Amino acid sequence: MVPSVPRSAVLVALAAVPVFGLVVPAPANAEPVSPVPVARHRHATGVKLPAPHERKHVRTGIPLYTTGLPGMRPSAYSLEDHTPTPGDQKSVNSCVSWAIDYSAMGVLESEQNVSGGPNAPMYTYSQLAGGQNVGTSVDDTLDIAKAQGVDAMSHYWQGNYDYRTLPDSDERANARNWRISGYNTLSTGAALKGEVESAISSGLPVIFSLDFYQSFSDMSADTARDYSYFPGDGERPDGSHEVTIVGYTAQGVRVENSWGTGWGDGGFANLSWDYLTWAALDAHSVGKLVRS
Repeated sequence: MVPSVPRSAVLVALAAVPVFGLVVPAPANAEPVSPVPVARHRHATGVKLPAPHERKHVRTGIPLYTTGLPGMRPSAYSLEDHTPTPGDQKSVNSCVSWAIDYSAMGVLESEQNVSGGPNAPMYTYSQLAGGQNVGTSVDDTLDIAKAQGVDAMSHYWQGNYDYRTLPDSDERANARNWRISGYNTLSTGAALKGEVESAISSGLPVIFSLDFYQSFSDMSADTARDYSYFPGDGERPDGSHEVTIVGYTAQGVRVENSWGTGWGDGGFANLSWDYLTWAALDAHSVGKLVRS
C-alpha cells in the first residue's frame, strides 16, 4: 500500500519546482522568499590616489592666488557663469581629466576670453591610462596640462571615450594653445576652507578628490541644492572621484560633476563646508592659462 502524503507537503514541493509556462502559487504558510536585489546605477569614477608618503605637497612657485585674511575674502563668490555645460564621462574612469581638462580649464578659458574650448578629456587620460579603463593621477594630469596643454574637444578626433588611441602629432601641437600656468596643492581638513575661498575669489577653480559612496551617485536634486549631503552611517566607500569647485557661500561650495546634467542639480551640487573638510582627500587650485 502506498503511504498517503499530506496535501500541504505536495503543494510546498510543487512551489519549489520551476515549471515553465506555469505559475504555481506557494501556500499561504510558506516561508517568504527574499527578493532579488535590484542593481543600482553606478557612475564611473577614476581617481588614482598615491600612497600618503608619496603625495606631493608642493607648490609650483607661481603665485596663483593671494591667501589674505578671512575678513578680506568675499563671503560668497561664484565662477558658475564661466562653466561649460556639465560633461558626461559615461563608463570611462576619466573623472580626473574631466575635472581638469573640461571643467576647470573651461572656467579659465571663459574668464580669460580664450576661444576654442572646451578641451578634450581623452587628451590627458589616454596618455595615462595605458589603454585600460582605470583611474589616473591628479598630479600627472595637471603636469600634462601644464607641460603640453590640452587639445580642443572640437579638434580631438578620437572623441570623449576612446582611451586607447593616443594624441597624434597635430593634436599635440594644437594642445599648446591651452596650457595652464601651474597649480597649487592645497591643504586638507579645516584649513581647506580658507584656501578654497581665496582661490575661487581670485578666479581659480579648485579640484578635489573624494571617496565614492553610492548615495553620492544617487543624490537627488533637492539634496544637491540644500548642502545636506553626507553618506549614511552604514555606507562604505567604493573608489574615489574628482569634481571641480566653482563657487562658495557661507554654507559650503558649489561643484561641477562629470556625470551629465541628469545628476544632482543639473550636473552640479552644493556641498557643505563640513562635508568638504571631512571628505577631501586632496585638493588643487588650477592656475590661469598661459597667453603668448
